[in-house]
Amino acid sequence: MGDDFAVGWASPEGYRVTITDGRSTSNDLTLPLMSGEQSRPAQLFWTGTELRLYYALGEALFLDVLAREPAFAVSETRAIGAGLPFRAVQMAPERIAVLTPGSLYLDDEEIPRSPSYIPPARAGWNGESFLIANALGHGSWTVNGLAADGAYQTPAIDLTWCGVCATGEAGGSTFASSELTGRHALLAATTAEIVLTIEGLAPIERAPVAEPEASVFWDGERYALLLADQATPSDFRNRDLGLLAVTADGVVLSDTGEPTAISRDPADERSPVGAAAAPGDYGIAWVRGEELLFQRCSLVER
Repeated sequence: MGDDFAVGWASPEGYRVTITDGRSTSNDLTLPLMSGEQSRPAQLFWTGTELRLYYALGEALFLDVLAREPAFAVSETRAIGAGLPFRAVQMAPERIAVLTPGSLYLDDEEIPRSPSYIPPARAGWNGESFLIANALGHGSWTVNGLAADGAYQTPAIDLTWCGVCATGEAGGSTFASSELTGRHALLAATTAEIVLTIEGLAPIERAPVAEPEASVFWDGERYALLLADQATPSDFRNRDLGLLAVTADGVVLSDTGEPTAISRDPADERSPVGAAAAPGDYGIAWVRGEELLFQRCSLVER
């Protein structure tokens, strides 16, 4: 959002959206329509001109358009369709697809998908196809491919991991796929390993200490991994937050292979997510204890 970041989260009062530059808050809006529905997923996107909030109420899917001018508020509400769970994917700044178990909603059109598809948990778009993380019935996670016309596509990344050992939401999976690179990128975090798989490259594996949570995003030049992990195996439920950068060619930008520390608070730190305003200019949100935090930071290569 220019020099600002938008942070959205569910609160007892409703779904909250805060606009911040990392130093001060310029807008703070609570949408009461989400009150009592905190367990339902919601996703927030910036298109370059407006914020779009996708959410579910009952069995229906909705889109709220939030305009910044003349005042930060909901300017339009649209009904999209039905089907839970759902996952929205930003294909381009103003083009967002919504995936459900039986349909693909794209360009104001509902495109049927095979109902045999397992509900989507996370997904990415590389300019040619979607890659979707799904939970299998026997406790494992895998990925499936989907074309923009709703047809099955051979997955660009072949990966299966153990759901029993997965840590964090959606089996520990997050995507940093990009149309700019033409590649999918998938991060899976389990108690045994953290694996970043970039389409066409060898997987990058890292052994966690214990109970890691992780996410990844593309900043326009490199991948940024956010890792919440325990400092030592005996330091139970006290994870620290760090950042590890990886080039588009899969080179880890760390002399030691260790992440750069973001926070080492005595309280447990978890659920890290991030976004880039520009290459190396990041906004990071995470939970410390029972508190939601936001921090702006810069990555400088030496």
